[in-house]
Amino acid sequence: MQSKRHILRSQLGFTDHTSSRPQACQGCIHYHGVAYGYTQEARTTLICGFHPYGWQGGQDCPDWQGASDR
Repeated sequence: MQSKRHILRSQLGFTDHTSSRPQACQGCIHYHGVAYGYTQEARTTLICGFHPYGWQGGQDCPDWQGASDR
């Protein structure tokens, strides 16, 4: 479904899209971002294993790790 949306956006000229990643998760290798659940009301997005609902403590996540930090 997601790939069909990307194709439709590109066909209509909407190539820029806003990221659904929280600002503190930009570029982090631990970001998961998959929604789980069967109904729309029960779906929950798992942000990462360290902070399931996203980092809530300000700008910089203490567990942030970039690809070059490995």
